[in-house]
Amino acid sequence: MFENSCKAGNAPKGIEALKGICSCTSLPVYAIGGIDPGNSSSVYKAGAVGICSLTGLMSA
Repeated sequence: MFENSCKAGNAPKGIEALKGICSCTSLPVYAIGGIDPGNSSSVYKAGAVGICSLTGLMSA
């Protein structure tokens, strides 16, 4: 979704790509990649039903 240290150098797909995915499936979509408290609301607004946050859990 967003830039993160786990996938340095890989371009993130971003919110617009997530909106496109969520709009063309009835399956629940979970987002992963650089999601934190500051940007998680935009992920839900784009249509995701949940998030996966490895860095957030590992640093808690």
